[in-house]
Amino acid sequence: WMYRAWLEEILGLKVRGETMWIDPVIPGGWDGFQMSYRHGQAIYEIQVENTEHCERGVASVEMDGQRLKKGVIRLSRELVKHRVLVRMGNPAVNLYPFSS
Repeated sequence: WMYRAWLEEILGLKVRGETMWIDPVIPGGWDGFQMSYRHGQAIYEIQVENTEHCERGVASVEMDGQRLKKGVIRLSRELVKHRVLVRMGNPAVNLYPFSS
């Protein structure tokens, strides 16, 4: 239970069905963090950058070099490794309108 609370509430990893988004709430002093998530045979290598030293807020999300407009990642179960880059900051658009 504590592990899941840490992943969802602090690191902000939210998985619902076949979608995922990252919405961290971390100490402002953190430069960022890395984590991996496995979905089926797919691996998602996630890098969160916090160069503005925010406590919350996602400015942009990229997967495999492509910017995702709403920041929502469609999950695959195929044998593939994806690279996800999350930049914290003031969002240019309202990412994650459905998150808590």
